[in-house]
Amino acid sequence: MNRPNYSSESDRTLYGFMIRNNENPTFEPYAYFFAQDDRNDVTPVEPYQSFLTGELFEVKFEQNTRYLGIGANGTLSQNLIWGGEFVYEFGDTLSSDFIAIDPSTGFFTPSTQTRDDINAFAFLLTGRYLMGGENDLIVTGQFAYGSGDDDNSDPGSGVPANRGGTKHAQFSALGYVDTGLVVGPSLSNLTMLRLGVDGLVAEEQVPGGWSLRGGVKGYILGKSESSAPLSVPSVKGRLFGTEVDAFLQWRLASDTDVQLQYGVFFPSTAAGSGQAGEPRDYFYAGMNLTF
Repeated sequence: MNRPNYSSESDRTLYGFMIRNNENPTFEPYAYFFAQDDRNDVTPVEPYQSFLTGELFEVKFEQNTRYLGIGANGTLSQNLIWGGEFVYEFGDTLSSDFIAIDPSTGFFTPSTQTRDDINAFAFLLTGRYLMGGENDLIVTGQFAYGSGDDDNSDPGSGVPANRGGTKHAQFSALGYVDTGLVVGPSLSNLTMLRLGVDGLVAEEQVPGGWSLRGGVKGYILGKSESSAPLSVPSVKGRLFGTEVDAFLQWRLASDTDVQLQYGVFFPSTAAGSGQAGEPRDYFYAGMNLTF
């Protein structure tokens, strides 16, 4: 995604397949392969300008990735549900065309771009305990890890990130993992622990009646490699921050529900910009209609 105008102009071929064995409901393994080929024209050279010095560098953009994943879902008892997944990312990418000598001044030394191998991975472990009862309580937990690469530049800078002549070890996440409402970094150089509980607050005691469900989730967000970047602005350090989210889901009918979500993020040392400890919050309201 490190290419000018990537959000509005992109030419890529995406393909993949998945196989799953669901014969045994207590253990359902699966495997998949997914690929994206960068078909954007790399012949035109795009200029990149240092925001500190005004220096111009010519940059070419190309990244071709492959994802090979295995996982399984299952139950250990009537109330305990588990899941696990591991994905290996490989392929090739064009490296960065500069080496930062002194990040505090922004002076760069131009470097020849090279085509480097991608060697990255990620995994996650998930558990759900169905406590039941009148409030139908559910306790959830998830641990997620995405590999990082300490010789990468900021993936949000708009330039190729990997240092030339080295393997690109920073995982490039294309799927979705719940990492919080407020900041929501992708699973790139991210280590996350999430714990939550939700339950039935109230309901109408008639068939098809309304119901109100609420819950709270807590997150601990860290960097897998302290010197590597995240998908959001960060500085060197391990702990990026913690977050607490709460939600209410009001099911008005079988095909209509209203959702309210509120989250507070507490930055830590790796969040940078002198904002450590200053909370940031976010509120979301939405309605879902099912046809």
